[in-house]
Amino acid sequence: MFTCRLCGLHIEAIPKDAVLIGRLHRFEDGSFHYLRKSTKTKAVVPPRDPNREPPREPPPMGIHACDVPAFEVAAKVTDVPSIAKTEKQEKKEKKKAEKKEVTVVRGESSMQLAFRLGLVKT
Repeated sequence: MFTCRLCGLHIEAIPKDAVLIGRLHRFEDGSFHYLRKSTKTKAVVPPRDPNREPPREPPPMGIHACDVPAFEVAAKVTDVPSIAKTEKQEKKEKKKAEKKEVTVVRGESSMQLAFRLGLVKT
C-alpha cells in the first residue's frame, strides 16, 4: 500500500508505466505523486452523535477577573522633583564636552592609538 504525500492518493502498487523523476512518480495521465509506503492505516473516527450532551465546564480555579475589586487611583503625580547634580557629575560632563586634539601617526593601529591616548587601562 502506497500513499501520496502531496494529494493523499492511496494505491496498492505503483503502476509499471509510472516514471520516477527524483522522488516523484509521473503517472500516465500526467499527474505527479510523491509516493511512500503506508505502514499504518489511519483510524476511522466515528461521526459525532448530535444527541450527545455538551461537555461540562471545568470548576473555577483561583481568582477570576470578575472577583477582583475595581482599581482606584489614590493620587496623581503632577510635580517631578528635580535631581541636583553633584560636583563629580558636573566635572565628568565638562571633561566629555572638551574636545581633545588627536594626532594620527602613520602606520599606527587603532589599538595602539587607544593605548597612547589612555583610553585603555592596563
